[in-house]
Amino acid sequence: MTGYCQLGPISHKIKPVASLDPIQHDASPKLRRSTNLFFQQFLKHPATISEFHSYAEFLYACLLEGDPTIHAFVPQPFQLWVGNRRYTPDVYVRHTNGSINIVELKPDKALSTSLKEPLTAFFSRHRMNFVVIDNNEVQARELEALNWLRINQILVRFQNLDTSIQEVELEEIFFQCGRRQLQDFISRENRQAGMTSEIALLRLLHNGVLSADLGQEPLNYTTELVYAHSLA
Repeated sequence: MTGYCQLGPISHKIKPVASLDPIQHDASPKLRRSTNLFFQQFLKHPATISEFHSYAEFLYACLLEGDPTIHAFVPQPFQLWVGNRRYTPDVYVRHTNGSINIVELKPDKALSTSLKEPLTAFFSRHRMNFVVIDNNEVQARELEALNWLRINQILVRFQNLDTSIQEVELEEIFFQCGRRQLQDFISRENRQAGMTSEIALLRLLHNGVLSADLGQEPLNYTTELVYAHSLA
């Protein structure tokens, strides 16, 4: 949880400090000194740089980036008055179907009922779902998250490269054969020569047109890519 201290008895009155428009809020110098800070640019967070205050938050953002059902996310999206204290949720998550989750990451989902219930009711009135996720569940997917971090970093670096033609051609290949390995398109000896195809493949993976099991080993030349529609 970001920007929130353990409370004694509190009023259940909750209201926004400003608005519920999701814009990442800057952490105080005191908070930054007391947490593990991570900075990273992500495609699905429309900001120059994203800031995270724990390793679990950072890994969770990587997993969101790799989930094709997620349209966008915003860390520390807004602040609320909970009684007479300020509270900042960890992540605002908008799904491609339009639904919105407000996510709180906690060890063992350790959020008191006296706080969870009023927050759940508050966000429900604003057509948002309040979700508490166990840090351990996120950290158990560390390898998958780090694979998506690597993919995101490559796609951010080459985000202005036009690969639309290559994406159409590659999707046709996968439509015909169902699955291939990265090394079928990228040369180990001359990776640069296949860079456009590599970016196109990673974009198809990022968009959910292709899928891969990224939780078992680091992304490599033998990683198998599967045409997602063939799984239906």
